[in-house]
Amino acid sequence: AEFIHDLTYRDLPQEVRELAKLRILDTLSCAVAGRDLPHCKVATEVAKKSTGGSTLIGHREKVALLDAVLANGVMIHSIVQDDILSGLVHPGSTVVSTAIGVGEEKGASGEEVLTATVLGYELVGRIMRGTGRFSVSSFRPSPILTTFGATASAGKLMGLDEEQLVNAIGYAASLTPGTPNEVWWSGTMEGMFQAGASARIGILSAILAEKGATAAPQALEGKDGFFRCCGGG
Repeated sequence: AEFIHDLTYRDLPQEVRELAKLRILDTLSCAVAGRDLPHCKVATEVAKKSTGGSTLIGHREKVALLDAVLANGVMIHSIVQDDILSGLVHPGSTVVSTAIGVGEEKGASGEEVLTATVLGYELVGRIMRGTGRFSVSSFRPSPILTTFGATASAGKLMGLDEEQLVNAIGYAASLTPGTPNEVWWSGTMEGMFQAGASARIGILSAILAEKGATAAPQALEGKDGFFRCCGGG
């Protein structure tokens, strides 16, 4: 939480800034490529039932933030060519959809959105390393781990303080579903919707913390915390 709160654009090496820009461009290209696939049409049709000021990638309509990130996450993940970290997780579909969505909602600058994007990737990587090998191989790691990245990105752009960020991360650990891998191997649509759902949960976690909701301070490393549940130790 301290790291998320304190990091600024000036702290980012130029190489990292350029990598973040490439990640954003890559995710946008994936979304455009897949926007007319059946699962994307379902997601955007659902999103268009809401009203708000958030952008649906490749569409003229504006919708509510949580619905926009759901649909955008689905579109980004739709052709399964979005970036992958350590062969396990697809951070861009969740992190970038969150950073763009919350950034637009808050009127954030490009520098702020890039910083939030970097923080999202960083937290996905840290939680992944902390978890290690999943204790149950039936879990699909990507939607579970990327929720934390969405929470970091959203929390940064919302200006949460350190205590609020601790609570937000706690909610990311508590609300993240244990998603079964069977839905991925079956070739059906659930796996695509998981990316958007994780983005929604990440933002919701930040919103709850912003409003004063508290979470267990040892939600990650406690004796019955996230690492024990998912990593087995």
